[in-house]
Amino acid sequence: MARGFDSETAARLRCAGQTLAKLKLSSENALSALGLNAEQIAAIYGGTRPAIPQEDLVKVLFANRWVCCVCRDPQRPIIVHHINEWSTSRDHSTPNLAVLCTIHHGEAHTNRQLEQNLTSSRISSLKAQWEQQVVRDDALAIQQGSQLQLDNWLYFNHLRLFELAQGLGVDPTAVSGFQQAITAGVCDQAGAVVKRVTAGSFMYADSDRIQLYYYVTALFAAVMQDVVLRNISDHLDRSVLGCTIAPGDIIFVQGAHSFSDELPAPVGIALRRGTRTANHVIISFVFDSAEATSVSAWSLWLTGRQSVGSLIQVKQIRRMDGGLHIAGTVLAIRNDSSDLKGRTYEQSLHDSGLPHQRDDDSDIDMSQFDAVF
Repeated sequence: MARGFDSETAARLRCAGQTLAKLKLSSENALSALGLNAEQIAAIYGGTRPAIPQEDLVKVLFANRWVCCVCRDPQRPIIVHHINEWSTSRDHSTPNLAVLCTIHHGEAHTNRQLEQNLTSSRISSLKAQWEQQVVRDDALAIQQGSQLQLDNWLYFNHLRLFELAQGLGVDPTAVSGFQQAITAGVCDQAGAVVKRVTAGSFMYADSDRIQLYYYVTALFAAVMQDVVLRNISDHLDRSVLGCTIAPGDIIFVQGAHSFSDELPAPVGIALRRGTRTANHVIISFVFDSAEATSVSAWSLWLTGRQSVGSLIQVKQIRRMDGGLHIAGTVLAIRNDSSDLKGRTYEQSLHDSGLPHQRDDDSDIDMSQFDAVF
């Protein structure tokens, strides 16, 4: 796709065992026999336009969910289009790249007298609208699974959640449940949770747990309306994440997590480490398990190997031993939801021709990453 091929052609060539190196060594007749047209053959042999850098290609595909920004039809093959033509702009940067299906790519190169044309400005506008919608959809999907089952949230980082609310301009005192939380004595007048935990217990073990949970989930919902986040559950691939996330980003990852006690730990802190590994990508964080929201979360769902979803603020990204390690601060952990993982993104990654493999059960010694924290 970096050389202007549509996703369907790229996938067909890849499934046939073809690589760019092999294609470059093939004759024109052999390339024609593979179903390539003259423009595609010229692109393989070098042509006049260099390939789109992989980092920019991945960024625009990820931001648009491998879907045309005009029709948003996930079933159509796609192509990465230069909004301002390469021949005049010489611009491979992501602001000049748009994901179009093959139909709308043809429309972008067609000029009609009586119909509205798919102009550069219109493509830019549609692209911006779609990328904003993608971000909103991720945040909404993460909330929706818990609206009918309020016990879905297993853990909250109460301090960081309050800080995030302040940073986003969310008023904790205006959310549902605040007055009840004040009356119960679990938060202060500013909305910060002040509940203390007895050693060996957890925050939601007492009779005020209902008021605390009701307030915190309402605050969390208010924060999620404004936060910009990326659901990377189906994008655990070094070539994608290395280009698309940065320190400070808020990400959501669902899948098999490993939880273990972290020692040494500060006095009075029940420190645990959570880790998600796949495809040589390692996502890890440490947290105080005393902030678990129920006895089952504290004693079962946040121990051993569990399928859960974690909302994390990225603090550090490191490339080590051929892998990618993402260290962060976990903001919340929830039960898994089929709507948040298992979408078509992974197949789209394969279709794009980018390198990808599935390795969901990597055994990695996490002790080598202790220095990160």
